[in-house]
Formats: sequence, structure tokens, C-alpha cells
Amino acid sequence: MKKTIIALFFSSIVAFATDYSSKSLEEMKTIRTTLSWMELPSFRAEMEKRMKNMTPKERQKLQDEMKQSK
Repeated sequence: MKKTIIALFFSSIVAFATDYSSKSLEEMKTIRTTLSWMELPSFRAEMEKRMKNMTPKERQKLQDEMKQSK
């Protein structure tokens, strides 16, 4: 019973996940500090997807900018 409740809880999080694919990188950097704990997994997944397509220099620049904006 407990496992079922936990499974339903996590599946509901995925069902209500926000789609960040339409947001620009600037928008993503801006909203990063206002995310709830439920939005973090989908936000991180989108950022990881975008960072895979960046050059190492671009990736480092983005990481530095995000550290400064904390």
C-alpha cells in the first residue's frame, strides 16, 4: 500500500511537470530562482539537454553566469 501511494505521488509530479522547451535560455536563467521543488526535475532535464548541445566554452560561461545570479 505504501509503495503504491509513493508511486502515485511521483507519477503525479511527472504529469504536472512544466514544459521548458519553449523558453529561451535567458528566460530559463531568470526563472531559475523562483522554481518550486516540483518543477526542478523538468527544469534540470531541459537544462541538461541544452547544455549537451553547447560547446565547452558556452557551457562554462552559462555555469559561471548561473553561479553569479544565485
